[in-house]
Amino acid sequence: MIELYPDQAKWVADISQEYLNGHQSVLAVGPTGFGKTVCFAYLAWRMSNNKKRVLILCHRKELMRQISEALSQFNIYHGLIGDGHRPDLGAIVQVGLIGTVVGRTHLYPAFDYIIMDEAHHAVADTWRTVLSRYPLSRVLGVTATPVRGDGVGLGRHVGGLFDTMVLAPSFQELVNLGRLARPRLFRSSRHLDFSGIGTIAGDYNTKQMSKMLNDKTITGDTIGLYREHIDGARMIVSCCDI
Repeated sequence: MIELYPDQAKWVADISQEYLNGHQSVLAVGPTGFGKTVCFAYLAWRMSNNKKRVLILCHRKELMRQISEALSQFNIYHGLIGDGHRPDLGAIVQVGLIGTVVGRTHLYPAFDYIIMDEAHHAVADTWRTVLSRYPLSRVLGVTATPVRGDGVGLGRHVGGLFDTMVLAPSFQELVNLGRLARPRLFRSSRHLDFSGIGTIAGDYNTKQMSKMLNDKTITGDTIGLYREHIDGARMIVSCCDI
C-alpha cells in the first residue's frame, strides 16, 4: 500500500478533524502535483474499512481511470459508474462520471461520504442534483482552484456548497521541500496588447485570444526560446486553446 508523505498525512488528518468538528461539507485545497488523488483514495480506503459507503464523483473518463488506479493501489474493491461499465451494486466504494451518476442515483443506496474531484465544478446544477438526492452524506470537495469561473468562492455563505476549507502546503512550500520541481519560465519580449480582449465569466474571451495569439511570429518566438535555452529537454507550453 502507498505510504503518504508527512504533508499529505497532515492534510488527511486535518480533513478528518473538520468532520469531527461537526462540519458536513469540507473543501480540501492542494496545488497540482501535491497528490490529492492519492490522499482521497487513502481516505476512501479508511472509510471503506469502517464499512462506510463512498461515492467518488468526477467529470471526465480520464479522471475516473486515474481514480480507479489509485484505489487499486490501496486494494480497494470498487464499482465504476459510466457508459460501458456494468453496474456493481455490491461495491461500497463507487467511482462515477457525474453525467452518468445523475441518471442512476435510484440504483444506489445512500452514501456515507461523497468525494467530489475537481470540486470547483461542484456548484453546477448536475452536481447539486446528485447531492440533493443524498442529503445526509458528508461531502469532501477536492480542488487546486477553490473558486468558480466567475471568481466567486465555493463556501455556503456565497452560494456554494462547503462549510469549511483545509489547505495543503502551497506550491512554493512544496518546491522548497523538494516535493515539486522548481519551474523555469520563458516568454518572449514581444509586447502583447490585451486591452482589446473581452472577458467571459471572469476569464479572457478564448476566441479573441486565439485570434491574437495564433500568429507565426509569436509561435516562432516560442520555438526560438526553446531552441536557445533548453533544446531537447521536456517542456510545457501554455496555450489558450487547442
